[in-house]
Amino acid sequence: MKKFLLLMPLVAAVPARAEITNANDSSFVSTHSQVIAVAPSKLWKSLINWPSWWPSQHSYSGRPPTLDARAGGALVERWNGNSVLHGTAVNVQPGKLLRIYGAFGPLQS
Repeated sequence: MKKFLLLMPLVAAVPARAEITNANDSSFVSTHSQVIAVAPSKLWKSLINWPSWWPSQHSYSGRPPTLDARAGGALVERWNGNSVLHGTAVNVQPGKLLRIYGAFGPLQS
């Protein structure tokens, strides 16, 4: 079974070891990784289906964001004509890697 490496600054789909890998006075990078014993294709489908696992308390609206899972794709929460960009996909390798940069939720301010 292949290892599936997930690097997602500031968010993780499952409990994982987190490490601050870069920091300065105005920003930080938190890297989360987890090896999960499941076929990479199955895990990938779950991972990119943000609404299936995103906790409602981590949103402005109580609704999960959606992800356009391609480089440049947005992780956006939309409700009642409002929207929040939580992050942008910068490296998408299905079944291998998903890297999203962003100032998720209240970290934007």
